[in-house]
Amino acid sequence: MLKLWTKTNQQWFTKDSRPSKAVWCRLIESGAIPGRILAGTPYIEEDYLASNIVIALKPENDMLNLLE
Repeated sequence: MLKLWTKTNQQWFTKDSRPSKAVWCRLIESGAIPGRILAGTPYIEEDYLASNIVIALKPENDMLNLLE
């Protein structure tokens, strides 16, 4: 179920650890979490948050470099 980002923040995060609107948009745009951005407002797929422990942005370069 899609939920407005501010409601998601209130339910899932403490006041000092809530992601900003821009962070939510980046997470959705990068594919790190499912959701939608409608008229610049992020809506987060709440079921995904309930079923995943680690949420992170995907690295810019997802190719493994064995020489490093």
